[in-house]
Amino acid sequence: MPNEKILGQGGNSYTGGSASQYLYLAKFVAPVNATAKEIRFLSTVQQTGQLGIYADSGGEPGSRLYQWGYDAIGGSGWQTHTMTGDVAIVKDNVYWIGGGASTGGSEIVYYGVAGLTLRYKSWAWYNTLPNPAGGGFTTLDDYTLVMELWGIVEAPSGWPNIGKVNGVAAAGISKINGVPVADIAKLKGITV
Repeated sequence: MPNEKILGQGGNSYTGGSASQYLYLAKFVAPVNATAKEIRFLSTVQQTGQLGIYADSGGEPGSRLYQWGYDAIGGSGWQTHTMTGDVAIVKDNVYWIGGGASTGGSEIVYYGVAGLTLRYKSWAWYNTLPNPAGGGFTTLDDYTLVMELWGIVEAPSGWPNIGKVNGVAAAGISKINGVPVADIAKLKGITV
């Protein structure tokens, strides 16, 4: 299954870039159930840094769900980091995604977007991303990181598994490989 955008802020516009020795985390609400497999972000330079995903804790960044780093992040344009472990994303839950770098210069960029929230705090990039995120964050309302989570999006409950097969409505198919669809459905506990 191909990766799809789960949550985040896309586009190619940005207001400014990350400063040296700061951890930046952007708040997003998951619109779907999914399994995160990639972190994609807009960047202008490459430096040593880290990327992470955090759960929410009472409206603040909480437990760390994923960390990658002490390596080159960024570059020119959109960057894709293939995650070394999957993270389950639950619909309507709040997540914080972001990271930080060794020197300032837009390894991770931010953008003004009404209604979104960005948090940042001083952090030594060579340390492990904090777990939990802890306090001391400064809030920047109406800003976010130009960063997205991509992965496998689950079909909402109640959606049929198959709509069409080779252009024929699944309801119009009576047999698959000579076996009646009703018999196959019974094995799967599906009413046809």
